[in-house]
Amino acid sequence: MAENSNDIDNVEDFIEHKLIRMAEGYAQQGREDIADAMYEALDSYLAGYVDIVFHAGMPYMQRP
Repeated sequence: MAENSNDIDNVEDFIEHKLIRMAEGYAQQGREDIADAMYEALDSYLAGYVDIVFHAGMPYMQRP
């Protein structure tokens, strides 16, 4: 997960939950290619390789 200057233990990471829900939604629609891309983005985010930002409800990866 990307490191923040905040170290609050009781706050859930919205980005992680949002990407999982989006991936599940695409998988239910039969869009396994997009679901896989969402899971790969999530893995990269959790490893700290990328940051995720949302524009108009869609996730975008950027280098930290």
